Amino acid sequence: MRSQDYQELGKKHYKEKQYQKARDAFTLGIDSTNLPDLALLDSRAASHEKLGELNDALRDSRTMIKGDRKDVRGYLRTGKILQKMEKAQSALQIYQLGLRTVPVGDKNFHLLHGATNKLSRQLCPPKSIDPLLVLPAELAEMILGYLAFNELVRCLPVSKGWNCFLASRPSLWTHLDLSHANRKVPVRFIQRCIGNARDRLTHATLHLHSNPSSLQLLATRCKKLHTLELMQTDYAGNSLLHAVMLSKQLRILRLGVEMQVTLDMVTQICNNRPELVELDVQNVVSRPRATWDTNMPRLQKLRLSSGLGSNSVNNFLHLNLQVRIITRCLGHLSVTLNRLGTIFKSAKAARSVPTSLVDALCGLLY
Repeated sequence: MRSQDYQELGKKHYKEKQYQKARDAFTLGIDSTNLPDLALLDSRAASHEKLGELNDALRDSRTMIKGDRKDVRGYLRTGKILQKMEKAQSALQIYQLGLRTVPVGDKNFHLLHGATNKLSRQLCPPKSIDPLLVLPAELAEMILGYLAFNELVRCLPVSKGWNCFLASRPSLWTHLDLSHANRKVPVRFIQRCIGNARDRLTHATLHLHSNPSSLQLLATRCKKLHTLELMQTDYAGNSLLHAVMLSKQLRILRLGVEMQVTLDMVTQICNNRPELVELDVQNVVSRPRATWDTNMPRLQKLRLSSGLGSNSVNNFLHLNLQVRIITRCLGHLSVTLNRLGTIFKSAKAARSVPTSLVDALCGLLY
């Protein structure tokens, strides 16, 4: 007989409440296959459970989890058996493990979430009310979506239940925002956030974080990274360029005033990522030989500033490059030039660019 035949025979005996015969039929079905069949294991565990053979039932249910960690049935069966064995806390841990492991889109994920909520309410003190246990999961997720990233992180240590729920909702982790960090952020925390996002992280803001491996981690693991903001970091030019080259979906790049970037690096970034829609570099160190050898048909917004405490000469050095950028992208580019009035006056006096072009650009920008 095939394993499917034993499965049907066992179900027939189970309906007739002949649990011993059902258990034996399921065992024959399991023995007839090379790989463990989760449906047969689940059915035999149910038969063991009816016969009071809880240790044997628990063994089968744990084998189900090992066989497929993303299948909800193993966690549900194991949690149920542990509760019958009066091990409610262990059952809750199994449910929470399932919430972290089983894909949110699984059709039976709501059963696991409901079992977790029900058992959590039983273990809570009588007068306490956990909103995550009362509200539907979708509504709780919508409410939590209004929190800023730093507020969301502060919710993680509230309880194990909150931690598991937040980690199981990828939509809450699409923006990794470290702009409120007041100390160095460990790489393992970033790894955890990326894991929680489950390939949905699209926006990253790094601040007060000097480990170059984190930038490379974002570039290599976050294939959908669309916006990258580096506010105050110590990344070397090569590591930044390498990350930009790896981020094929990158469309917006913003580099804060604390990041000093050479104009050569800006042009290399543009050459390697011509699909950029917005480029904002707030502390550019000019180089007289910088060139602009690429077309950027999608560029809509450009800001090149020379940072804090710079002089007009430094601004003047990269005016020629900015003019070349504008003339290539004229008609769809919104440009902000640092200290426009002073620079253009210097440009006219030095006759480095045609006066008519400068006047046209002034009219366009003002």
